[in-house]
Amino acid sequence: MSQEDIKLVFEPDHNFRYYLFDNDEEFGGIIVLQKPSSRLRWSVYDRVIGSEQIESIEEGEWTKTSLTTYSDDHLNTFSVYGGRVKLLSSQELVFDSSNQSFSPTLIKKMGNYTYFFLSEKSISLEDPVKIRVVNQ
Repeated sequence: MSQEDIKLVFEPDHNFRYYLFDNDEEFGGIIVLQKPSSRLRWSVYDRVIGSEQIESIEEGEWTKTSLTTYSDDHLNTFSVYGGRVKLLSSQELVFDSSNQSFSPTLIKKMGNYTYFFLSEKSISLEDPVKIRVVNQ
């Protein structure tokens, strides 16, 4: 993997970074780095290769990783989705889960693809998520 393969970086807090990688020929996946407050260096927390856990629609493909956090004396686990789709300028990406619709947390158009991350704490790990491309 080269630096050019990193298409999108999402940093929800100071302890985690998500890297969406792709080599344009086939979807790569997500690498999650963690930096505990007691350490100076980042380490690999999770790595999901696209071919291991991938879903697709006609316009593109995506995968997900889960993140477990601890707050208010509870463990909380939620999913972070990342992928690529081909969108026309008149289209947008919508995520549906539990009778709600969500927009991507982070989105970037590069070349033929639009790359995205969705991080929504109200979507539990067990909730199914459907991704749709809709006309604006």
